[in-house]
Amino acid sequence: MKPGERAEAIAKELHELAAALTNIDSLQERTSRAKADFESIQQNLDQVKREMASATAGLTQVQVEAQRRHDQDVFNKQGELRGLQERIEALKAKDKELGEELANKSRQLGSINLSVADLKTRLGAA
Repeated sequence: MKPGERAEAIAKELHELAAALTNIDSLQERTSRAKADFESIQQNLDQVKREMASATAGLTQVQVEAQRRHDQDVFNKQGELRGLQERIEALKAKDKELGEELANKSRQLGSINLSVADLKTRLGAA
């Protein structure tokens, strides 16, 4: 190879190498931008995850509070129910007592009516 051709070949190779280095610089620059974009997206994703966790925790707190109120309401209603059942039992006992008293008074009235009828009969016969 002649020295001029050799210099030309070296220049051509250097030119190709320079073009390749330019491509590498371009790739490195695009890689850097892609990494920066990825980091930004990752930060946004992490922020969304934190917000979601916070919202879930808030929802969980609301659910816990709602369950506590529900349980308290059920407890109160059960107390009211027991009170009403006791009152019903007391009223049933009073009803039974009054029924027995009414039956006794009816028997007494029947006895009195018989006595009055007997007296009328005696007075009418005398």
